[in-house]
Amino acid sequence: AQVAINEYCNDPYASAPGLDTNLDGSPATSSSQSDDEFVEIVNFGANSVDIGNWTISDGFGLRHTFAGGTLLGSGSAVVVFGGGSVANFNSIGLSGVTADTGALGLNNTNDSIVLVDSMGVTVDSHSYSSGGPGDGNGESITRVPESRKLLSCGSPPMTQWGKKRFSVPITVLPVSTTWLC
Repeated sequence: AQVAINEYCNDPYASAPGLDTNLDGSPATSSSQSDDEFVEIVNFGANSVDIGNWTISDGFGLRHTFAGGTLLGSGSAVVVFGGGSVANFNSIGLSGVTADTGALGLNNTNDSIVLVDSMGVTVDSHSYSSGGPGDGNGESITRVPESRKLLSCGSPPMTQWGKKRFSVPITVLPVSTTWLC
């Protein structure tokens, strides 16, 4: 199975109005950004993967543990938000959860995001620094090219990262999207 970090937003506020990535109606502000931080996990493999008890950590420590029995279907994504409500996000056919620790706490400058399976093995990780392509500043950071194009073209996740303008839905395009490979 190829499960990977596909996209993240460590800095959802650059200027007013800030991003409302979790669609809870409360955009990020200069003093309150944590609810709209997110990490998107994608299953690039051909089979469903049980991600129950997998964790997401950053340079500070553990930020989220997926509930036991959580299945991530082939070509599917789950987005872990720092907080707020994900009801509107999920109501449009997307899959979102809030961090079970109450926050993601991704630094706006230097940090790392680490995805670890239930056996303690690092599945994927990404580090970023201020001023680099991982410095969000009001935009999300995604693998280049986007995950759905890779899934459609039968390619593994790329190692290149770049900024993208946030739009709803985040990167979760319908699986039936046709790409020219």
